[in-house]
Amino acid sequence: MLEERNLQLAVNDVDVSRSGESYENGDFEEWESIDMDAMCDKTGSPRRISSDWEPNSDYEPLYQIYQAKVLKEASQIQSDSPDCNRRSVSETLGLEGPGGLGMVGTRSRRGPEEITLWQDLPVVKESGVLHKLTRTEKQRQESMFEVLTSEASYLRSLRVLKDHFLGSRELNETLVIHDRKALFSNLLQVYEISERFIGDLLKRVDESVVISDLCDIIYEHSENHFSVFIDYVRNQQYQEKTYSRLMESNRDFSLVMRRLESSPLCKRLPFTSFMLLPFQRITRIKILIQNIQKRTAKGTKEEETASKALASVSKAIPIVSKTRCLEKQGELQVLCKRGSLFSIRSKCTPVYMFLFNDLLILTTKKRSDMHRWMAAFPSIKAALGEEKIYEDWDCPQVQCISHYVAKQADELSLEPSDVINVLRKTSEGWYEGMRLSDGKKGWFPAENTFEVTTDHQRRRNVREKYQIAQATSLNTPS
Repeated sequence: MLEERNLQLAVNDVDVSRSGESYENGDFEEWESIDMDAMCDKTGSPRRISSDWEPNSDYEPLYQIYQAKVLKEASQIQSDSPDCNRRSVSETLGLEGPGGLGMVGTRSRRGPEEITLWQDLPVVKESGVLHKLTRTEKQRQESMFEVLTSEASYLRSLRVLKDHFLGSRELNETLVIHDRKALFSNLLQVYEISERFIGDLLKRVDESVVISDLCDIIYEHSENHFSVFIDYVRNQQYQEKTYSRLMESNRDFSLVMRRLESSPLCKRLPFTSFMLLPFQRITRIKILIQNIQKRTAKGTKEEETASKALASVSKAIPIVSKTRCLEKQGELQVLCKRGSLFSIRSKCTPVYMFLFNDLLILTTKKRSDMHRWMAAFPSIKAALGEEKIYEDWDCPQVQCISHYVAKQADELSLEPSDVINVLRKTSEGWYEGMRLSDGKKGWFPAENTFEVTTDHQRRRNVREKYQIAQATSLNTPS
């Protein structure tokens, strides 16, 4: 999983160090030096990636379209290829076949909503570097370039939210100050941080046609700037409530909002899809770091930086994922006194308590949740034929394909690309399982996942998740 040593480029001669090794298939490959002349224009100055790619243009699709595309492609690749989990999203969009990394030829003409690949940039093709890098390093380059292109997509969608919705005079005239603040939260701060982030990414990418590393930049921004994501998402429940109330009770707001949503500027996507952008982005960044880490050689400085970045971003995700957190839970007995004129009787009624950071819920067991309450009685469930129970060593494995937020304390929140070992299946369409990345257990709907069907793929998923967790724990200060 942690496969390839990063290129170490000298400032002047751009000679690639021989210490780089490919761990793919257990072989070691030497990298040839890169000819800087191939990357220079007629004036003698080095050409830059930004010469062929503009982050502030509308060349990249809106982030919602990007998300839908990569999830669809990842699902198709997962179902079709036993070696699919080695691929980054960029790979699924064109690294194989004609025009892929094995060839310098041109891919089919790029459509207006296609995602830009590093290998397709003229400056990369003209440099001749595609013939000199190993397959794993080419994949690593695409994984890092995807951080940049996906951030450009995200920034483009944020710009629509800021200019088209927040900047609409008509919409502002239908809102009071309190509702406007609740609806858009700290959007301007989020936008400013994204602009700063993509600026730093582009500076690094422009240093050479071969990208050295981006995880150190991600780590620095995660530690110092990504707190704005947390502030935004904490306000998300108030955003949703405010939006629903305004759509139901404020006719002027509803009419203006529908008109804005029908504009070609936002590709007729709903306003609610733009509200979710910061939450979607922070979870996606974690996946992108994992893709980079898989293709970075073990024991290198770049692997250590990737592990630090992954640990830093992972710390923020639980806070971002839940504005309400469970503090304690357990069963209590409620003592009730009943009596008549001549006698008084006491009766104990069992209730189950969920103590959250801002809420106390007292519940009684419901028949609709019987598969959970009867989990301690496998013999009864087996007799009824309502569920299947698996051993840890011989259980099915599924991968999440759509986001799911836990609604009860015993449920498991899922993000796309999460891999889960299934320990129990019910006839109601619910699975109980353990997520490989952190070992957390819980229930989740089967419809949000698809089953990993090959033994090779299951073993590789387990090995990759274990190695990422091990590398992160070794490189993270306690």
